Amino acid sequence: MNIHFDSEVAKVVGVDGAIMLNNLNFWIIKNEANGKHFYDGHYWTYNSMEAFTKIFDFWSKRQIERILKNLKDKEYIITGNYNDKQYDRTCWYSLTEKGKALMSGKPHEHSFHQTVKCISPNGEMAETLISPNGEMD
Repeated sequence: MNIHFDSEVAKVVGVDGAIMLNNLNFWIIKNEANGKHFYDGHYWTYNSMEAFTKIFDFWSKRQIERILKNLKDKEYIITGNYNDKQYDRTCWYSLTEKGKALMSGKPHEHSFHQTVKCISPNGEMAETLISPNGEMD
């Protein structure tokens, strides 16, 4: 299988995150085009961990769980459960606005800055913005 990802996306979320986002984005766009799996204002895709380990046989289940958790923690994806059967724990995934912006190549600059508290040379507490590439604004 050929694996594709955008190197610009990888600079922000790492290679693993870029691969996973590319896969999720592909299925979400397909579902949107087909008018499928629209819930709570989002188009979704779903997969079990077992399915992910078959698709990405070079990652372990733990690695996949970590990749998805990182993308969720950094607010690139959201998860849900829209299964018909209550006992079905298959997880559903959608991109957030931040995730869509990243995948479209038009990230909202403010979405990727981080505020860091630091002490200035004169000993005062100050807040500084740090861009995704680590530069101070």
